[in-house]
Amino acid sequence: SSSPGYHQGRVRSFPHQRGNWASYVFVPFPLARSLRSRVEAFVPHLSKMLASTVPEQGFVFSPVPPGDTHISVSRTVALQYHWIEPLVDGLGGALGRVERFDLGLSKLAFYCNDNGTRSFLGLSVSLGHTELCALVSLVDEHFRKFRLQSFYKEPSFHLSLCWCLGNVLPHVSPKLLQELQERWDGLSPGEGVGVGGSCEMREVCVRCEVGEVHFKTGNKLFSFQLSKL
Repeated sequence: SSSPGYHQGRVRSFPHQRGNWASYVFVPFPLARSLRSRVEAFVPHLSKMLASTVPEQGFVFSPVPPGDTHISVSRTVALQYHWIEPLVDGLGGALGRVERFDLGLSKLAFYCNDNGTRSFLGLSVSLGHTELCALVSLVDEHFRKFRLQSFYKEPSFHLSLCWCLGNVLPHVSPKLLQELQERWDGLSPGEGVGVGGSCEMREVCVRCEVGEVHFKTGNKLFSFQLSKL
């Protein structure tokens, strides 16, 4: 679909060409029902606080759909169809040798996409940053074989919880972010769901074991299991 609403307001970062498939690598992070409920309860407060701060901007946040929550370890790139099989083979062989690792999320932070068309509020990664960087290096190595763009040099790994159209970053003060963090902390914590492993949530910290990495290209989804000790 070409509807911006269907794609959460996403705008292509590269022109559509026949035979090119939008593709990216990510760690899936399905939210537990209790955490989804926490996000849904928080979003109205977020939109209200932004409206009182910058009413002229009209920022309205919506939760990220349950099936879309993830942590990116690559950029979204245009992949030619005949590259899919060799890239999947290469990624699968390399990722299969990577050991499972623990991942932790903590503080709220705002993010914006490269072209400034969408903003996100997410939880920043506080545990597992080194392992995620290793995944990025591995993915970048295989992307380079097809002259695909590498990931950010200084990545800010995070799990996006909600999104809105436009760039909210210039309008977020440290004071507003602190108030939002306090509001988030005040919501009742619950139990989390792991990614190929166990996961638990205590106050604002979400911890889990990462057991798989996904590669989405067009309408195809590939899952790579990480190694068990």
